[in-house]
Amino acid sequence: MSTIVTVKGVNFLELDGSLSPRWGDGHYPRLSRVLSDPEIVSIRLFQIDFSRLDQSFVTLLGTVLKSRIWERVYMACCKGVMPCSCVNGILQTRQLEIYGSTLNFMPALGKALARNATPIECIRLRTRLQEEHTMPLAEGLKSSTRLKKLYLTCIFSDEGSAHLLSSGLAENQHLELLSLYGCELQNEQSMESMLNVLQNHPSLVTLELRDNNTSGAGALASLVRHTRALENLDLYLPPNTSQEAQLTRLNMESLSIALCENKSLKSLALANNALQTQDILWLSIALRRNKILQRLNLQGNLITDEGVQALANALPEMSLKELCLWNNPFTARGAQALLEGLRHQNTILQSITTFSRYPCTADIQYFTHLNRAGRHLLREEDHYQDLALDESMSTADYFYNNYAGNRGNKGRVPLALWPFVLGRVNEQRWSKRETASVLYTLLKEGPAVITSR
Repeated sequence: MSTIVTVKGVNFLELDGSLSPRWGDGHYPRLSRVLSDPEIVSIRLFQIDFSRLDQSFVTLLGTVLKSRIWERVYMACCKGVMPCSCVNGILQTRQLEIYGSTLNFMPALGKALARNATPIECIRLRTRLQEEHTMPLAEGLKSSTRLKKLYLTCIFSDEGSAHLLSSGLAENQHLELLSLYGCELQNEQSMESMLNVLQNHPSLVTLELRDNNTSGAGALASLVRHTRALENLDLYLPPNTSQEAQLTRLNMESLSIALCENKSLKSLALANNALQTQDILWLSIALRRNKILQRLNLQGNLITDEGVQALANALPEMSLKELCLWNNPFTARGAQALLEGLRHQNTILQSITTFSRYPCTADIQYFTHLNRAGRHLLREEDHYQDLALDESMSTADYFYNNYAGNRGNKGRVPLALWPFVLGRVNEQRWSKRETASVLYTLLKEGPAVITSR
């Protein structure tokens, strides 16, 4: 059955083979309409058996597919040999998504990528890849200049497939995102081969190695140490990983040493990697020295109060803006250590994600909100004081007395900077109460902070 559906304002032509045992004249008017309807920008092909399509319908479908450059072609659970007219048609898209479907189009895809004869900028493959499928993809990667994103949620049926993909990536110069989610790269040689070629990739910005075993790959540390382009590295493991996998943890010593030398990484996800206290001690050393990293995800590990204390001690020298500690077994004592470090010694960290059950969670959020609004503007190295409020004075009085009172120019926020501070507050998605607690009350009750000269 063919239907026109709208998702988030985007019109799709959806061909669902599961709803129609035979394809015939009833579908022709609908497909013909697509040829003259510029608002239909994407096509979904679902459970179509290409071997059961009559020739006239195949001709019309091929004509429709080749009629324009599509924003997205999505093909799921299709089988049979795809006719050549349809193969050439699905390559006329900017985003190609294939889920558990026939792969006889792969040779044509590889040739089109190699010749840059397709507008495809993003490919998503979720299926089992054999050498006969991986080889043309690898050849296409070597010469492609248009493909920017490659998502492979695949199972490599043999070791040769992974090595073929590595050879293609070794010569690629334009890919910006590579995702290998759950590709079962359990063989250490396959993983090391992949990482070795990526460490010198000139344009790769994001690398996702989710649900892959990287514990024994010495090449991971080498990648982090030598890369000059990589900004986002995701080593996430699913939360329901088996006990055996949980015991096979990352070598945080080598990874942390590499982080000390890294000059490009801005985001690192280490969720569910069973990191323990000793791992965090190594990581905290790297956080003191690395001034590039801005986002760190440590969700779902085994971090105790001792590990959190190590992170808190490193707060004065951190460059992080976002830190996720959700679902770790530390107690309120560890959360309090974070609060004290944040209150006194850090004006950069803008988000800390923890359990809401800790008594000091609201205070942690308060100081991260202050940081996000520009608390570093109030900080003078020689005159920075505790931001805890005196019970005898209002928030505005406290800030006025300490930062805009009779202290000369030291500690005073330059008048020209306040519009930027207020603009930043206005951009945040805070409640009215949160905004007031950060800056609105200060400005309302203490206008001298702005007007004093």
